[in-house]
Amino acid sequence: MTNLLKKISIMLSIFSVLVLTSCNIDKSVNTDTLPEPTIPSISTPSTSEPEGPTTSEPEGPTTSEPEIIYVEKEVCLSDITPTYFEVGYGGSYFVDKDMDGNPLSLLVDGVETQFEKGFFAHAYSVLAFDFYSEVLEFNTSFGIGLSARGRKETDIKFSVIIDDEIIYESDTINKDNPTGSINLEINRYVRRIILVIDDLGSNGLDHALWAAPMIKYMEAQKV
Repeated sequence: MTNLLKKISIMLSIFSVLVLTSCNIDKSVNTDTLPEPTIPSISTPSTSEPEGPTTSEPEGPTTSEPEIIYVEKEVCLSDITPTYFEVGYGGSYFVDKDMDGNPLSLLVDGVETQFEKGFFAHAYSVLAFDFYSEVLEFNTSFGIGLSARGRKETDIKFSVIIDDEIIYESDTINKDNPTGSINLEINRYVRRIILVIDDLGSNGLDHALWAAPMIKYMEAQKV
């Protein structure tokens, strides 16, 4: 799995370089154009006698800085556009449906169960999302789609990577073990979340789903 993590890191680094190059970003700073610093003037105290009390108009109410509070929120990753993706077979992933346009469906406790939200992605696949928030939990189901269920050719593994750390790796998912689910406590600031489906060396009929991949996080709000 270490080699897989290195491969993903290299791909994302190349992607970041290409984005910066295409945007033609100039990080140089011309110091000649910077404004001169402003030096505050210091007044000398007056030594004359006071002329008596003076009155001034009220200045009116003052405004204070808005208070920041943090509110717990939840979002499905299929509602977010990936920063980067790679799909080894077919070249694309599908959002909230399978490759034939049918609802996403997994075998859960022996019952065929449909999911409104999620991804269909033929293994090998990588979906990367930039998040930049305090993440509390990540929950999802995953497994083999209905179109490949029961086929002996299908052997895959699901992994979740957060900020270059593998925080979850499934057992082998196949015809005898077609579905899994995770409920992960994260409780830390997260920059990037990566969902990986490994084809384990062969991508024959590796029709795979991430079903209802939900992120619970804290959102800063001004009040």
